[in-house]
Amino acid sequence: PYMFSDAQCAVIEKLMREGICRSIWRGVMDPSFCGRQVFIDSGPGKASSAAVAVENIAALKRPGHRVFRRFAKRILEPENRSDGLRGPRYYDRSDCGIYRTATWYASIRMHSDRTIGFEFTNRENTLANFSADGALLFMQHGREYDNIFAHWDWRMVPGTTAYDDGAPLKCDNSVEARKNRSGHVGGLASGDVLCTTMEIERDGLHALKSAFFFGDLVVALGADIRSSDARIFRITTALDQTHLAGPVTRGGATETSGGLPWVHHDGRGYVSLDGAPIAVSTEIQEGKWDLIDPFYRDRTQRGPVFKCWFGHDPARTGGYAYAFLPCCDAKRTERFARNPSVRILRNDAGCQAVEYGKICCAVVHRAGEYRLGGRTITAPEPAIYLLRGGRTEVRSLPPLNGAAD
Repeated sequence: PYMFSDAQCAVIEKLMREGICRSIWRGVMDPSFCGRQVFIDSGPGKASSAAVAVENIAALKRPGHRVFRRFAKRILEPENRSDGLRGPRYYDRSDCGIYRTATWYASIRMHSDRTIGFEFTNRENTLANFSADGALLFMQHGREYDNIFAHWDWRMVPGTTAYDDGAPLKCDNSVEARKNRSGHVGGLASGDVLCTTMEIERDGLHALKSAFFFGDLVVALGADIRSSDARIFRITTALDQTHLAGPVTRGGATETSGGLPWVHHDGRGYVSLDGAPIAVSTEIQEGKWDLIDPFYRDRTQRGPVFKCWFGHDPARTGGYAYAFLPCCDAKRTERFARNPSVRILRNDAGCQAVEYGKICCAVVHRAGEYRLGGRTITAPEPAIYLLRGGRTEVRSLPPLNGAAD
């Protein structure tokens, strides 16, 4: 009598197949999808719980049940790299996206005036103020963020643009304090391409952030970054922050090697596409686990951390442009920096657009006509455009909230 109906079972199956299982990589649940619980071993633990759930689904022996048994095996045996979950997904109701290939994983976590950016309850997750402001996490071997969160710099969550006003990280449990004041957030997933965008309007900080995911690289653009709060003395955009795992190699415009500034670490490269310098730190960081979960009373942790970021002048309107190169060595990163295969067509308050091969991706923030390389887009409203092979796909966006006139 307690059995779900066929329609209800189908809902749960789709949630697991198209949602939760896609957030697990190499036996670890993506920290951005662990909710407030990023405590010790939470990633592997939540992945194991998901494996139990899909085993239970498989036990019902409904049509297609074998795929769930395979999911469980692949979660519990992360060395098995053929999980079959490939390509992009964008989740409109959660303001987030996932991109998967055979060798690397990426996710983008945003929030809008339709969603609440993050959760903390029972004094858990008290440092999470910026954790949904465009967090862009990458995983290859799956250990990049393993139990790092006590000594993470939470003002530099990878992918986010954040501020420092000299006060401790805001820890206000009210819904309004945790929400973005803009609805101009969205994404478009098609084939092997994912395009996302977010307008941040929080606490006196404004930014337009778009990301473009392709099969072998990700491009991130930021524009109209500005502050309306005089207390803000520092604004940064973090490219990444992981455990330090081996040497860090740098090169580019400030070196004799020439080309754009670039950094390489742990099998991945970062290239500044507009020539802005990339700041790097490999220092030992220290923090307390009880700020993540009070269960760990007075438990401190320290360790060497790789961190790279852009700095922005709070007194000026700024931007950024960078490429992330997964599964590559330093030589390939340097070659890309000398001759990038991606072209930035626009990066301003009206439009952010890139061209990669025969694909053009454009986020139009303000209605108008835009000349992008050899193409012209006439946009009657804000939207994401994907142009490929003579076809154009469009996803409408809510209007901007705080873009400058």
